[in-house]
Amino acid sequence: MKMLPKQVKKSNKTGITGVAVTDRFCHCYIVNDSGRRSSKKFSTARYGRDEALRLAIQWRRDNELKIHGYSVIPEQLIQRNVWHEKSTREAESIRQLLKLAAAEHRQNTQRELAQRKRNLQKTAGKYIYRIDDLDAGHGWLLRIEMQKELLCDMFFRDSRYGSADEALQSARTEREHQLRLHDLPYARGRRFSKGLRSTNSTGVTGLCRSASYYHCYIPVTPNKRKTRKISINKYGEKLAFRMAMEWRQEMEIEVYGDTVLTDQRMKEISRSQY
Repeated sequence: MKMLPKQVKKSNKTGITGVAVTDRFCHCYIVNDSGRRSSKKFSTARYGRDEALRLAIQWRRDNELKIHGYSVIPEQLIQRNVWHEKSTREAESIRQLLKLAAAEHRQNTQRELAQRKRNLQKTAGKYIYRIDDLDAGHGWLLRIEMQKELLCDMFFRDSRYGSADEALQSARTEREHQLRLHDLPYARGRRFSKGLRSTNSTGVTGLCRSASYYHCYIPVTPNKRKTRKISINKYGEKLAFRMAMEWRQEMEIEVYGDTVLTDQRMKEISRSQY
C-alpha cells in the first residue's frame, strides 16, 4: 500500500496535501490504491472561507482513515474554532443592537419631522402641502386639481432654494402663475364646480336646509366665504327657498362672473321641490 505523503508541496498554500483554496471554493481530493481519484468542493460563499477550509480538511482526513487506515492530518485541525463562533455571535449581537438603535433614531426623527410639518403647513395656504420625510425629502408640493383634472404638480425642495421659507415663497409665486394661466375665477381660490354632491337634498350647490332655516353660502377667498340664513318660519317654505336661490344666483355672478342658476333653472328646481 502506498504511504501517505508527509511533506507538502511548495505551491500548496493550505499546508495540507490534497487540499487547495481558490476565491470561490476549497477543493479536496484523494487517490486510492487503484489510482482512482475522488474529490469534493466546498463553497466559500455558502460556508465562509474558514469553515469551507475546515470541511475540506475533515473530508481529506476521513478519506485517509477510510482508505489507508491512518491519517497524517492532526485531529486538532478539524475541530471547530470555539473562539471564532463566540466572536461571530458577539458580532451578530452588536449588529442587532445597532439595527435597533438605528430604527429607534429613525422613529424619533420622523416624529420630529411630523411636528415640524404640522407647524409649517399652517402658513402654506391653498394647494400647497408640506413634505417632510426621510425618504421623499423636504420641501413643498404644489398640487392643483380641479374636477378630477390635474392642472399642476410641482415639488419645491428646501435644498434647492436654500431654506423652507424660500422654497415656500417660490411655490406661492408659481401658484399665482398657475391660477392665472388656467383662468381660475379668483386668485388663490378654487374654480366654481357645477357638479352637485350626492348628499345635497336641495338641488342647489351651496344651499342646504335645517329645521327652521335655509342656509346659503359661497366661497369668495381661501378660508373665507359669504353666508346667509333665511328663516322658514318667517317667510314660509317656498318663499324662503326662492330667496335662498336668488341670493346664491347673485353671489355666483358677483364672484364667478357667471351662474348656473338661471331663472329657468330655478323654476325647474322649484317645481321639483314643491
